[in-house]
Amino acid sequence: MTARPTLVLAGIGADAHTVGLSLLRHTLTAGGYDVVFMGIQNDIDDVRRVARHADAVLVSVMDGHCLHYLRDFEPDAEDGDTPLWYIGGNLAIDDGSGLSDHLRARGFHRVFVKYVDLAVVVDLLHRDMSGRTPRGRGTWAHRAAETHRRLVSSAPAVGDDPLDPARVRADRAEVLAEWPTGREAADLSDNAAFLSGRPGFPALHQRVDRRVEPPVAQVRVGVPTVAGQRAAFARMERAGSRVLSYQVDSLTRARRFADVAQILADGANGLNGFPVINHGVPVLRRLALETALPLGTRHSMRDPRLLAEISFAGGVTSFEGGALSYNLPYHRDYPLEASVRDWQYVDRLVGRYAQEYGVAIDREFFGPLTGTLVPPSVAIAVNVCEALLAAGQGARHLSLGLGEHGNRVQDLAAARVLRATAARALTGAGHRCVHLSSVFHQYMGAFPTDASAARRLIAESALLARSLRPGRVIVKTPVEARRIPTLAENIAAQRMVGSLLAQPAPQPGPDEESAVDQECEVLQSEVDALLDAVVTAGSGSIARGVVLAVRDGLLDVPFAPSVFNRGEATSVRDCDGAVRWLDTGRLPLPAAVKAYHADKIAARRRRDGVTDRRHDHRMIAHDLLQIPRGDFETWPMGSRRSRQPEPVVAG
Repeated sequence: MTARPTLVLAGIGADAHTVGLSLLRHTLTAGGYDVVFMGIQNDIDDVRRVARHADAVLVSVMDGHCLHYLRDFEPDAEDGDTPLWYIGGNLAIDDGSGLSDHLRARGFHRVFVKYVDLAVVVDLLHRDMSGRTPRGRGTWAHRAAETHRRLVSSAPAVGDDPLDPARVRADRAEVLAEWPTGREAADLSDNAAFLSGRPGFPALHQRVDRRVEPPVAQVRVGVPTVAGQRAAFARMERAGSRVLSYQVDSLTRARRFADVAQILADGANGLNGFPVINHGVPVLRRLALETALPLGTRHSMRDPRLLAEISFAGGVTSFEGGALSYNLPYHRDYPLEASVRDWQYVDRLVGRYAQEYGVAIDREFFGPLTGTLVPPSVAIAVNVCEALLAAGQGARHLSLGLGEHGNRVQDLAAARVLRATAARALTGAGHRCVHLSSVFHQYMGAFPTDASAARRLIAESALLARSLRPGRVIVKTPVEARRIPTLAENIAAQRMVGSLLAQPAPQPGPDEESAVDQECEVLQSEVDALLDAVVTAGSGSIARGVVLAVRDGLLDVPFAPSVFNRGEATSVRDCDGAVRWLDTGRLPLPAAVKAYHADKIAARRRRDGVTDRRHDHRMIAHDLLQIPRGDFETWPMGSRRSRQPEPVVAG
């Protein structure tokens, strides 16, 4: 039997993007390669050890910190025999001028500094491999990868009751000692006194919910230096922003504070956000005092406790994330038990500020999850579980997150089911004094590379949001696919979306309302089944239930990088662009719901000429690449489209 070439596929560094790697994995496996998939957030030394047994190594860096992660990199060679090394993604925060030559000189065979079409990469790989004899060491590569990925969780058991005060005090002392700036947040009374004088997200949400004000258009801006963040905030406020938030840099999110300190000492070039932990509480307070707008933290950090302490002490009144929504989509090996407890610490802190000092802080959950082909039922179930966990620790202002899926009927139904289910679940659990708001994220998947297509998507997404009436809309920019947007581009997008949100929302017609009602019925059945499974798995405990449900595949997030997520459930779009379950894996969905999805997928297969289910991954590939290629006439997608996509496979 002829040996197949062995490829190692890995993301390095702190970034969490995994969808492209997953798609490449499916494509290369179908193309006849033996793929060792290491996932994301690897150290280059770990990749190099596995690579000794491979024919080629494909490395991804998505956060622009390529040179930092590769500062000590040299390809290993055994008796002159070395694999071919490829690197791609988003290798530089700037345009990457000269980077390709630099990396080739350091041993990389192919370098893709910015976005490159998947077909180009695969074609070049085929050509490069055609003249090489496979080394026949694939088994050793797999063993090396599995040894690297073997994990043992020592996290404590979790429950739903408010955390024990004595344990919180002990944990808090350890948390604040993690980095020198932590001690600046130690005095809760002083923090609360400062917070009480700051404008708050909860009050703004209530004005929007009462329709005194339209939904808020919000952009994500993070600048490495204090002066730069100050200037950005001032400019945004002059431009009419109604809230301000900073995006935390990816090294801080990975808790690499010493690396951040070194980069700041070297001039801060290379950080892709605001390193608030390194800057500390006094700096954040000065920024908060210079604006009359509510201030929020956006991050996706592993173990968010120190970040929350510093954020609240510095004047932040909205904090995003949750034990599932900021873990499964962003971290490879963050044990769920530890994640639940860490986020309970955050929510208990929020509860203490409310109960002991009368300070209202908004807790926002990240609804998009991986942002790509996530059926809404899983996102809704995750939101509801996180709302129950937060309320159980005393949080009283909760913002439910909803990511745009791309089909108007499905998004309208998802918004209705999300709000109704969360309200019903919280009331049923005895949390009657909780204020619910919602946050709508414009499409979080790969964005169109063509600026005009991207602008069209953003504008039509704002029209959809106008019908959903969320508290806030997280705004994208036309350059999302190519680089980090400038402040001017963020402001321009925010103004455009804000102006559309201020207009009256169109009322759905009878046909659309009927379709939404039908979608709500199916979606509610899915959500109820998933939540029932969580409660049953935990014997009534949500905290234990979410851990066990994810372990057993009863909650399963497509394309999530976490090794604790089974990843057996997959999804594609139906003929109208709605996201449907292609394979439900172990999800405990009712038979009628499974049949509904199967019928939708069967119609898609007939339309695209797919006669062999072994080629289903090509439908997934098409759907992942359809938006970045601009292959849509209108947004959201659906029956209004005037043309259909090209067939993805002929049997």
